[in-house]
Amino acid sequence: MRLITFALLLTCLFVNCAHLRAADENDTTVRIGQNINFASKLLAHLGQGDAMLDLMPGLKSELKMWPLGDGILIASYSVEKGEILGLTYWLADERPKSTRKVFTINILSYNPITGELKASIPNAQQKISSP
Repeated sequence: MRLITFALLLTCLFVNCAHLRAADENDTTVRIGQNINFASKLLAHLGQGDAMLDLMPGLKSELKMWPLGDGILIASYSVEKGEILGLTYWLADERPKSTRKVFTINILSYNPITGELKASIPNAQQKISSP
């Protein structure tokens, strides 16, 4: 229910972010290969502030995170190029850490206007054989 409410809220905010565009006039999607600064500005404009992790200086990539529904959208990006290298959606239930179930989903893109996440499934090409 929270995710549906969140998606509706983002749809309502679309009117307020018409001036926020990337090189492509209709680009309001966060995706792999995109500039991290654009993604940060887009999500910040929609009220989703980001928080960086404290990482060792000199690393080639860093992380940015945004709350998304009941989970967290995590972007790994190149420090040199400022390009998003990977997106992950992290979700866990409310049980204590020792017993909770955690889901990490590889994300191809996220549209904060529609609330649509496009995920990739590892090993989707493998055929399932029955005995």
